[in-house]
Amino acid sequence: DHLVLATASAGTQAGLLAGLHLQKSKTSVLGICVSRSAEEQENKVRALCAETLELLHCKRALPPEAVRTNGDYVGQGYGLATRGMIKAVALAASSEGLLLDPVYTGKAMAGLVDLVREGKLNDGENVVFLHTGGSPALFAYRSTFDGL
Repeated sequence: DHLVLATASAGTQAGLLAGLHLQKSKTSVLGICVSRSAEEQENKVRALCAETLELLHCKRALPPEAVRTNGDYVGQGYGLATRGMIKAVALAASSEGLLLDPVYTGKAMAGLVDLVREGKLNDGENVVFLHTGGSPALFAYRSTFDGL
């Protein structure tokens, strides 16, 4: 039903949207922004997805409402830690043994955790969190997690 991921360069989100659109899938894709506002990110994703669909000779345009982002987790900027990210990284590691990076997947997981806590995802819906890698970045942010 839902796919949640970190979005920055727009490539992963645009590619997923293009592929799902070609398959006529009803799966929603939500990008949690890590580097810019939701409006700016949606414009990047929309443009890249349109280019991709054109290269694939797809005649059907992606509906504007298919491009969904949330810009609430950028914090002070790209690569800068947020309280929510720190808590989400700690939660994923302690409860699931899942290592998330502080720049991308940590902020995206913070967004997903809030979606669940705020009741914005319904019981019985399938939700996939796309872990895009980057766990070695944890070492560069070691002091961010001191005391956890």
